[in-house]
Amino acid sequence: MGHRAATPRLRCQVIRELDEQNNTARGLGCNRIEAGRQPIVQPGTHMNKALMIAGAILSFLLAQLPSWAAPTPPRIPVIDVTDLYHPHQDVGDNFDLITAYALPELDLRAVVLDCTEPFRQPVAKDPGPGLFPDPNGPREPGFIPVLQLNHIFGRNVPCGTVPFARMKSPGDRMLDAPSFQQQGIELMLRTLRESTVPVHIVSFGSARAVAVAYNRDPQLFRQKLARLHLCAGGSSPPATNYIEWNVALDPQAIVCLLRSDLPIALYPCAANNANGKGYGVVSPAHSYDAHNTYYRLPDLRFIPRLNPPLRRYLEYAVQRSSRVDFLRAVEVDGPPIDEKLLTKEHYVWETGVWLCVSGRQLVRRAEGTHRIIPATDVLATDRVLPNELHPCEVKVRDDGIYEFRETVQSSNVQVYYRGDPRANETALQEALPALYLSFQGNPSVSVAPAAETYLSRLQKTIAQTRSNLTTLTESADRAAHEFLAGGKLWAAGRQPDFISEACGRAGGLMAMAPLGRLVPTNHDVVLYAVPGSLNGGDRNLLKQWREQGTTVIAFSSSAGIFDQNFPVDTVANIIELWTWTGEFVAACSRLDHMPVLYQSYGLPGGPERGKKYQGQRFHDDLTVQPVTAGVLGRQYLDQIERMLMKIDQTQKPKLLQAAQWWKQAGSATTLVTGHMFPRHGQDPRAPKFCDFAAVPAWEDKELLDPNHPPSFVLYLGYQFAPRKLVEQAKTMGVKLVYCDVQPAQPPEPASNVVYVDPGWPLADGCVTVPGYDIPILPASGVVQAAVYWTIASERARITP
Repeated sequence: MGHRAATPRLRCQVIRELDEQNNTARGLGCNRIEAGRQPIVQPGTHMNKALMIAGAILSFLLAQLPSWAAPTPPRIPVIDVTDLYHPHQDVGDNFDLITAYALPELDLRAVVLDCTEPFRQPVAKDPGPGLFPDPNGPREPGFIPVLQLNHIFGRNVPCGTVPFARMKSPGDRMLDAPSFQQQGIELMLRTLRESTVPVHIVSFGSARAVAVAYNRDPQLFRQKLARLHLCAGGSSPPATNYIEWNVALDPQAIVCLLRSDLPIALYPCAANNANGKGYGVVSPAHSYDAHNTYYRLPDLRFIPRLNPPLRRYLEYAVQRSSRVDFLRAVEVDGPPIDEKLLTKEHYVWETGVWLCVSGRQLVRRAEGTHRIIPATDVLATDRVLPNELHPCEVKVRDDGIYEFRETVQSSNVQVYYRGDPRANETALQEALPALYLSFQGNPSVSVAPAAETYLSRLQKTIAQTRSNLTTLTESADRAAHEFLAGGKLWAAGRQPDFISEACGRAGGLMAMAPLGRLVPTNHDVVLYAVPGSLNGGDRNLLKQWREQGTTVIAFSSSAGIFDQNFPVDTVANIIELWTWTGEFVAACSRLDHMPVLYQSYGLPGGPERGKKYQGQRFHDDLTVQPVTAGVLGRQYLDQIERMLMKIDQTQKPKLLQAAQWWKQAGSATTLVTGHMFPRHGQDPRAPKFCDFAAVPAWEDKELLDPNHPPSFVLYLGYQFAPRKLVEQAKTMGVKLVYCDVQPAQPPEPASNVVYVDPGWPLADGCVTVPGYDIPILPASGVVQAAVYWTIASERARITP
């Protein structure tokens, strides 16, 4: 193998040297700078002294420049070689390409679509050693996803595909391939020739395109390749009788490149063990060690919260859409991804590569969160997790299987290193979704925004609660200490539905009680909620309580009133109530205590469990592991956001139908179950469209007076369908819209009956605490309110 200058261990950070002649970046590399160490200059020569003086002068001159004069670092030129197909073979390739477009550090110059003939067929029969027969075809190179991302990001990144057949030998130039299949190789060579700076090539899938292009012009690669980031193979020593997928796609390509003198960074995909299971099979491909890149995301529930064009792009990909209007598909909402797909595990191999290419760092912040951030944004309080390139020696067999060994000697090859793979996985399970949620496409892609709705306004309050999560966490931590010191938990304020929602609630704290006319004392904790803002009377009362040692957490939202009539602020307070409760539970767990929470009495064992723990503040019969700050609160917000988005995407026509029926009705009644209603719907700031009547949650009975039935009934239920009410409405011709978890059978037995699926779980609690026996933090109150105010506000918008 060829060798380059001595190479230190590398932190994955691209350092750019400016060519003094033409002010262009050259010599792109990865350098690790040890904290607290400075470059050493040995005195004793005139040259060293001159350099020191020149350096001092340059430092002085730079210091005189205003901050805005600092040059923007040049972006890193990249060619992305990806085995991206449409429909997808692995939807991770669709995710991966977003990163190449969206990271501001990168300048994506070209996309080369790697494609292997057997996988274009309806069934890939006997594709070769190391590859499995794939029954999910046919598919073609992923031109459509590239065009969609060009559209989303306002770019014109060129793309081309490669020869579909494998190389015949390591030196194969594949000049006999059809012209159409030459375009990716020609694009790669042209991109290198036209670049004024060395270019990074990232290779996912087979490395066929890179090897063939290198064989055609090796000198160009030596001059213009900054580094080949080769994602293939496994950790060393190689697993017995195993050939990794990307190597198996074209072994001759791997042999060609690893026997060259090119600068290469190796990113093993597999591990040299088989202790991990994926797609139902135990395999090195789904196993872990310090050098391979593989990890798992527990689910894809963050997709619905992505920037809309990117969300639609992934909806199109995940659902294997065959729509011909694929550009419009990223402009206008289509069918959402099925919940079953969102809750499946997702396997990832690419993240470490992009960290190294972009120079970004994976950090654990002081408050315990993990993020992928620019190196310049790393704080002194951040812990940087390893994502490094270490020099290594490599030997590659004729079948493409290689073995590496770290070395302190100079080498043209480095290998990826991530330290503890489980710590790396834990960090990336939080950091990668956060990174994708930060990506924004070209604003012009989205069609003209629709008029704001109650649901969209409520979604904005969730974003505000996310930004306020640190404050909620801090107050919950203080409250936990007071509660452990013997204090009581109270709900109070001028928002009566907040008090009834906080107390005696499935998934809520058994120790929470209404304050009423009682006076809180030292160590007590009061959750105090008001519509709108705190007034003078509120502040005076809270001041008195605080002076006597009471901890007061005030809930007063700036969300205001939608369309001047429909309250958002009181619902926002409820969302913050349950977010805070999640953080309170987590804070108690970090103090080695688990507070008792209610199980729904509508579920088997619920009443018995309530009786068992009545009057008990903490569990003495179970323990849970400490929960990191922010985790439960974020999970609750994720769940509520997902439910509201699903209602907006799948139930909106039914809500509009309900509004129309209500508007046309001569008389109307809203029947409600739960804790928030009817008080919540009787907000004096809202118009009174009908009377409210509270009905039993678990008793199925006839609720309509057969002699004087209303024209329209809205039923905001809980867990089980009001079967007798549905039958009455069908028989009497009363227009009925009902909302609960389990619908009647059939759900809509007549044209005058509409069922709205609220999406909350039967248990109501929607957040799981590992080791706890029930889910916590109820969703039904928030979703009931969202459904009611959406229908009411749309009713008000209908002109006579």
